[in-house]
Formats: sequence, structure tokens, C-alpha cells
Amino acid sequence: MDISFPAMRGRMGNREYYVAMVKLNLVPRLFKFQDWAELPPEQRAQRVIQKNRIPEITQYILDNEDGYLFSSLTTSFDREPSFKPINGHEDIGTLELPFESEIVINDGQHRRAAIEEALKENPMIGNETISVVLFPMEDLDRMQQMFSDLNRTVRKTSKSLDILYNHRDLMSQITLTAIEQITLLRDYVDKDRVSLPQRSPKMFTLSSLHQGTKELLGSVVELNFEEKLSLATEFWNAVSDNMLEWQSVQDRILKPMELRNEFVNSHSAVIIAVGIMGRTLVTVDPVGWKERLAKLRQVDWRRTNNEWQGILMSGSKMVNRHQTRKDTAAFLKGKFGLDLTESEQRSLRAVSPEHTVRNPHRTSGYTPPSGRAITDRHDPLGRPAASEEDWTNGKPKNIVILGQAFPVGTWADALVRVCEEMAERHPAEFEERITRIRGDRWKYFSRKPSEMMDGQCKLIGNTRIYAATKYNANEIAKRCGRILEEFGYSRMEVEFTCW
Repeated sequence: MDISFPAMRGRMGNREYYVAMVKLNLVPRLFKFQDWAELPPEQRAQRVIQKNRIPEITQYILDNEDGYLFSSLTTSFDREPSFKPINGHEDIGTLELPFESEIVINDGQHRRAAIEEALKENPMIGNETISVVLFPMEDLDRMQQMFSDLNRTVRKTSKSLDILYNHRDLMSQITLTAIEQITLLRDYVDKDRVSLPQRSPKMFTLSSLHQGTKELLGSVVELNFEEKLSLATEFWNAVSDNMLEWQSVQDRILKPMELRNEFVNSHSAVIIAVGIMGRTLVTVDPVGWKERLAKLRQVDWRRTNNEWQGILMSGSKMVNRHQTRKDTAAFLKGKFGLDLTESEQRSLRAVSPEHTVRNPHRTSGYTPPSGRAITDRHDPLGRPAASEEDWTNGKPKNIVILGQAFPVGTWADALVRVCEEMAERHPAEFEERITRIRGDRWKYFSRKPSEMMDGQCKLIGNTRIYAATKYNANEIAKRCGRILEEFGYSRMEVEFTCW
């Protein structure tokens, strides 16, 4: 008995190959999944699958059943093929492989795994098809070379283009709509680049406005889309009206290049920091926040202002790290008379003892209910952080970290997602900080799975650190909050949505 596909035959270099259309319900059965983690790197044909990526791709399929899009799977088969062309077309016909053939995926293992999971949720997509490129299998060296060739020249599009072309993402649509409704932004936002060349006629990048808007709004869903769009438009319009240097560019008094060379307030770190500060301002003063933005006129935005040293500048150079944005936001909150968290106060003291900071719990007049001590585990209304709630019977669907939602399938996925977000935001210090979090007997995070309970763990993407996963829902939820605290955030910044 043979496996047969309608296929086209082609040639690339000295090798013959085939392209076939395969129904999705056949993908998990035909294409073998190889657990490369069992082998040392030199004996693998490709990278180890990152299982925490699978729920995100699966959700993409399920959320976009009428419009999802995948590139071809690339595979290798280990038996002699038989190609039977149709009359008049020597390279179009039927590819036949022996039933016992092993077909290994060279590129597309995460797509294959996500298709398998999506079929469990919606079997109806099984009749849809995906294109598959099939090469004769040679040896391990050739398979490794194929993986390298397929991936080494791949370049991710710029973040700005991702935002511009992603019509499904609500935050992207809010950012783009707000830009179009505000004349100054419409004229001076570069929608292509993530950094501006020296003589660029633009003041801002789309990616920085998008990130600043995300910090301002938090999460966006269909139900609150119009409300969030209105807030974003009003906020950035008010900011534009009160940034006198921006107005000077619009009035042709300053050139964009002169603005960027002499002032800091078109820098991406400042745009994002203004969004962070704005979220606090709108929360504490939902009626008068627009008028209070006039204080932006009183900030000395010149690069030569020594207040920026250690916060936004190092000598004559601008700094754009995640901590820079947080410090700049804290600095602006101080200028606006807003309360600072303990971590913000510590951060500003560290960069410059001269910066005065306010203790929010001493100046706000708030007394915690029932004598409860104020910590980052509770908000000012005494509500517990999500990481402190009882999740015993909950199966996670999404996790929201610092206002951004991610689909997850298990509590272990949620834990790894938090770790990966911290690794991305704090790459230089991630390993040192995450490994501080440990139990009395077993390690929670380590390079060695043997140091964890029963060796059950998951690799944290783009790191060499494993996260221990043999814990119940409540333990993992608390650990997620503890991780955020370790990196200077509040436990309130992680939330879970369960089925």
C-alpha cells in the first residue's frame, strides 16, 4: 500500500523535489514529530520545539478561521518515490511513497503541532489544505544544512511594518487611527523604520507611538475599542498641543533633525514614558487629566538639561533600554505631582539621589481596610492580586502581563510566558534574577533539569534556563507574581483568564 499525493515535480540545484497539497487532518498522521531535546545539538536535524509557542499559533488559527495563512511545510522522505505524470504534463501528476515511509519535517514543526491542536478544537478545518515541499532524505549533515539554509537568511520585518500591516490587532488599529486624526502626527510619523536616519523629515516612529499607546491603554477588546480609541486620540492630541518643540517643527521654526539633535522629547523612550505616565494620570484624575497635561510645557526637554543624566542620557548619548523608559516615566510622574511606587522611588534614587520622590502611601491619605499592610500584592482598594487568588479549578486561556494578553493552554505555559516576557525586557540580568527565586529543597529555575522536582520542567524561550512545572495552579500563579516583583513590577500586573 502506498501514500499518494497530487503533486508537482521540480528541480533546485542538483536535487529533485515535489510540492503537494495535503489536507490538514492528514498533517499530524503523515509528518513525524521528532523530540530533538532527547539528542545533543550536534545530532539534531533542527532546533528543539518550543512548546510554549504552540498555543499562540493554535489560537491564531482558531481566531482567524476565514483568513489564517501559513507558508509551506518543508519535509524529507526516506523511501524511493514513484512519480506518475498526467498526460501532456511531465512535471504534474501523482507522487507515491511506500506506506512505511518516514517523512520528517525540516521546517514547520511548530505549525504542524499547532495544526494538530487546532484540529482538536475544530475538526472542520481538517478538509482545508497546506502546501508541503518534499525532498528525498539524504543524511544528517544534509538535513542540518537544509535547516540552516531555510532559516539563516530569514529577516523579520520591522516592528513598524508589522503594526502597519496587522489589520487584526486592535491596538495597531487604534494607533494608526489616532495618528490619522491628529495632523501633527499624521505629518511626522515614519511608518516604516524603527529608527530614524540623521536627516529624516519625520519626528517619530510608528513603533514608538504604538508602544506608548499600549502603555497608556493597557489591554483592548472589541467591547471597549471605541472608548479606548477616543482616549488615545484625545490624549495624543493634548500631548501634541503641549509639546512646544513639536509645534515649532510643525510651524517650520525648527527642522525635525534639529529637534532630534537638541531635544529629547521625540525620542522613543520619552514617547513610551509619556504613555506610562499618562495611564497613571488618567486613572487618578479622569476628569482633569487633559488640563494637567499643560505641565509638559514646563519640562526642560533640552538634551543639555542635567536632569536627564542617568535617566535618559549617559553623557551626550541617548539611552533606550526598558529601564530607561521606566525611569523617564517615574521622572515625569514626579513633575506632574503623581505618586511613585516604591520601586520607582528606588530606581530614581539609584540613578540620581537629587531626584525628589514621594511616598504614595504617606501622601495619599489612604488607610488600608482592616489594618491590612500596604504591599504590591494589593491595589489601593484592597483587592488581591490575581496571583494571590484561588485557581484550583481553573484552566488558563489567556495571561495578561503588563497590559498585554497572551494565549496559553496550561499553567506551565503561563509560567513560561511570564519568564519569556521578563527575559525579553531584561536580557542582561534575567538569569541572575530569575535563579534567585527558589524553594527550600528544589530549584524553580535552573540550567539543569536534574535540580528540579522530578526533573519536570520547560525551557524558557531564547534562554538556557528551565522553569520547574510540577506544581499546582495556585503555586504557579503565585510564582508568576513573584517573578514580576523580582524584576521591579507589581504583582497586580499579571492577570489570568480561565475557561
